[in-house]
Amino acid sequence: KELNATGVHLTSKQFDKIEEAKELGLEVIISTHTHEEVLKAQSLGADAVTYSPIFASPGKGEPKGIDDLKELLKKCNIKVFALAV
Repeated sequence: KELNATGVHLTSKQFDKIEEAKELGLEVIISTHTHEEVLKAQSLGADAVTYSPIFASPGKGEPKGIDDLKELLKKCNIKVFALAV
């Protein structure tokens, strides 16, 4: 907020910062890697999530795949940015 930013991208370890960022009037995007994390971010008031990895990427864990992404989108009402790598 001090830098006149309008939003923040939080890591998947910063769910506890969502409320504080929203109180500062910031748009909040948070990194997620499971359906549960996406739903938690939604319930805490985040504006959007990144969800990854969709496809295989070295060092990024097991890929989620397109079918998993489709299932996720049926369960949530938050904006999802699917990261391919």
